[in-house]
Amino acid sequence: MKELVSLDWLQSGKSIPPRSQLERIKKYQDNRKLFYGDHSEVFREQLNRIKPFLDESVVSDTYPVVFNYNRLITLKTVDLICGEPPEITATNGKGQETLDEIMKTISLNKIIMDVSRMGDSVVRVFKGQDGKNKTALVKPDMWYPVIDDDTGDIIYHVIVGILHDDKGRPEKLRVQIHSKGRYEQREYAYKGECVGGELSREIYRTGLSDFAIVHFPNVTTSDSMFGVDDYTPIDSIMSELMVRVVQVNRILDKHAAPSMQGPDTALQYNDKSKNYEVKAGNYFINDLDDGKVEYLTWDGNINAAFTMIEKLLEQLYIISEMGGALLGAEGSAGQASSGTALRLRMINPLVKAKRISRIVEPCLKHLISLVSEVGYRRIKEDDISIDWFDGLPDD
Repeated sequence: MKELVSLDWLQSGKSIPPRSQLERIKKYQDNRKLFYGDHSEVFREQLNRIKPFLDESVVSDTYPVVFNYNRLITLKTVDLICGEPPEITATNGKGQETLDEIMKTISLNKIIMDVSRMGDSVVRVFKGQDGKNKTALVKPDMWYPVIDDDTGDIIYHVIVGILHDDKGRPEKLRVQIHSKGRYEQREYAYKGECVGGELSREIYRTGLSDFAIVHFPNVTTSDSMFGVDDYTPIDSIMSELMVRVVQVNRILDKHAAPSMQGPDTALQYNDKSKNYEVKAGNYFINDLDDGKVEYLTWDGNINAAFTMIEKLLEQLYIISEMGGALLGAEGSAGQASSGTALRLRMINPLVKAKRISRIVEPCLKHLISLVSEVGYRRIKEDDISIDWFDGLPDD
């Protein structure tokens, strides 16, 4: 996805979000739906693939079976990183009390949650009513970084929110353009998903030495500054897994009530229902010359389907880096007799958690230092030490 290199997209008549950011914004919105279990919206094409084969009386816009591994992956990632809170200390022997107070204003678990499910977590620093800095998370789909096309450095953080009228209709755009030490707040008219005329403009000083916006990414590449989320790599596996399970359910439901076969002489006419019926509880003499009464038996031969489901789950554990032990796979419970044994079975999840911790650490130090600049005793990034734990029991 292409980054923004200027503020030209805020001119009247320009589309909002900018076209270059539509893919990124849609990813955030889809991943939010997956986290909350609304898989039918994200995997609509896969659901349409099986709808013709389902009973019309039970077909709806939701999957009959939803495996929300997405939310489980995010929660387990947060547990591994924040379940046992990191030890954050002031290395110069001063400011520990201030540092502890600042950490009470930072929701580290929510930051890690967005890093996992969105790929990006965005935190804003602002001055509270008590004169001290506070922090608040910003939805990543409201955040538009503008970079220098030559160096790749961020020159503006732009936060865009939509204001609604009394009837809930979108009416205005509220835009904050953050630069170092200040931000400019503008309001624009909002017309049919386009930027309208500018209505107001005001400048605020933050008292900070840097941007009041701190970006926490997941894994990044040379192609983009935006982080790679945990959901996109497993989307195809998740959709196929749920389709397979629904198809197996359909087959089993169809043959849950077996039909009967037999000769015409086994039928009796029911005057009330006006239909020929078989009284299954009665005894029929088996010397009927044209066959016997019996239930139809069926062999679905769906072992291949179950094998496919097992293979999909295996790939889900591998690609998500979470493993069956952490996600509660069958046969994984009760096998680890010590903390060491558990760690050996969870090498991949622990490596993943350590990788995210290593990426997040400098961002967290920078955030703590920024918050300390207003209303607190100043703490430098170099004076902060963070020790991360895995939350697993020790031997």
